[in-house]
Amino acid sequence: MLDIKELSDKGNMKKVLVIIVNSLFVLLLVYGCIEYTFTPDFSEHEKTVPWLPHEATNISYKKDSFQQSYEFEISKQGFLDWLKEKNRHNVKVITLSPNADNIYKTVDRYNISIEKDYNKSIAKIRDGYYCEYIQDNGGGYRIGYDKIKGKAYYFSSSH
Repeated sequence: MLDIKELSDKGNMKKVLVIIVNSLFVLLLVYGCIEYTFTPDFSEHEKTVPWLPHEATNISYKKDSFQQSYEFEISKQGFLDWLKEKNRHNVKVITLSPNADNIYKTVDRYNISIEKDYNKSIAKIRDGYYCEYIQDNGGGYRIGYDKIKGKAYYFSSSH
């Protein structure tokens, strides 16, 4: 334990000050890493996002260190061209059928972590296009396009 008399010595005061400054630096560094890792980047109704096709409009998204979800308006041909450009060749056509309520593919929407109604936090593709790639660890992507709404949905996860 430090003695008060020892602290009054200039050499010891410098050591204590260095320890305090270094401790604060480490705490700020840890806080910054936690904040970066767990605080999502969230936006709605953006005009453009650099990695999406130029034709994409009305872009809403949420991304963090582990997952990212985007939804945007785009033409059917613009969506298919974008998939081709990104080498997504496993596209399946989803068509309306008499049992349309039972046949669909889902993609998590950007609002999945804040929307209380689960049905509003997923996009159900009943008439459009869909592709996915799921890794053994659960990571991968799901991409869908709803022809009726003219909207694309993109979700990816690292695990």
